[in-house]
Amino acid sequence: MLNGKTKETVSRSTLDQVEQHENEVVVMSKSVVTSTPMPSSNPLPTESATTTLAPSPTPDVNTIPKKTDCKQVWAASNLNMRVGNNTTYPVINTIPSGTMVMKTGESSDGKWAYIEYNGMSGFCNSNYISDHEPTPEPEAKEVSTEEELHINEYEEEHEETNIDTSSECIGKFEITYYCPCEACNGGWQDGITESGTYGTPYYTIAVDPSVIPLGTTVVINGNEYLAQDTRVYGNHIDMLVGGHQEALDKGVTYADVYIE
Repeated sequence: MLNGKTKETVSRSTLDQVEQHENEVVVMSKSVVTSTPMPSSNPLPTESATTTLAPSPTPDVNTIPKKTDCKQVWAASNLNMRVGNNTTYPVINTIPSGTMVMKTGESSDGKWAYIEYNGMSGFCNSNYISDHEPTPEPEAKEVSTEEELHINEYEEEHEETNIDTSSECIGKFEITYYCPCEACNGGWQDGITESGTYGTPYYTIAVDPSVIPLGTTVVINGNEYLAQDTRVYGNHIDMLVGGHQEALDKGVTYADVYIE
């Protein structure tokens, strides 16, 4: 059996153990509370990521046409189609002269037309388009080999002059050639013409005065001659040349004759 003192000692020891245990629990509880903070009712603001949008590019007004009524126009010359309404913009197509294109707009000042051609659209200078279809070039008149030969002979032997052949045409004449020699002139080989002057090769001609009066200026194949001699009849002209062999070589030709 335990005496009273022993009972008191055991009770104190037991109380000390209980108190120590309670202190350890409190310390552990404080540790847990300290290591796990409670969320605040007013959280601090945090930095958030933001996205900045790039500005939209400004449209180039020189590439935007003003709308007009759609109509047909024609290229008055070889036509450059450009991206914009001035010559600093690149050429994207070249349209042949006389080609029909569609005009659908223009620049704000009207100096450049906006056109469509072959599936492409662009600007062209308004000075080089026409509202009217160009007139086709007339077909060249065919010239016979004989006529071409005579034309070439005249161009080679005579200096070309700017004679107005719109003067009165008096018909087609037979053209022959003579020189001042006796064989061509008989007793008149001294070179003096019927008009009393010396003849000038490639300028003096002999005519029938009843058809072409003496002193008349005559145009044949664009060249000018003077009627100074006679001894031919009707629609016949004899041209004075430099020598007898030349007169023989030229033979006989035919040409329209004009008088001023």
